[in-house]
Amino acid sequence: MCSKTFLAGAGLVVATVLAGCGTGPVKPDIQSGHAVVNGDGTGGTIETSDWEYGLPTSGVSWVDGQGSLHDGGRPDCLAPGTSRDIQFAAVNVEVGSSTWRAVVWLSCQ
Repeated sequence: MCSKTFLAGAGLVVATVLAGCGTGPVKPDIQSGHAVVNGDGTGGTIETSDWEYGLPTSGVSWVDGQGSLHDGGRPDCLAPGTSRDIQFAAVNVEVGSSTWRAVVWLSCQ
């Protein structure tokens, strides 16, 4: 009984701490860029006029050419060794003294 009470209390503390860490919804910056996929299709870059983003080719939400949303997998418009203009969304991430812009959504439309 004591261990169940402890686990329930610990779970409540963790949930409270995690809930307090958030600052509300994140509004990504949707923009256009030129995607360049590396030869083996495991990543690449998205170039804009002022920044170069890391291009995730899996594990990110994306929209196909017909407008259907996919949660993960490689976007069908980003075949290995290709390049094309795309729309994407990025958010600013800060961990300790490191900051970067993480790509969180891609569109093949």
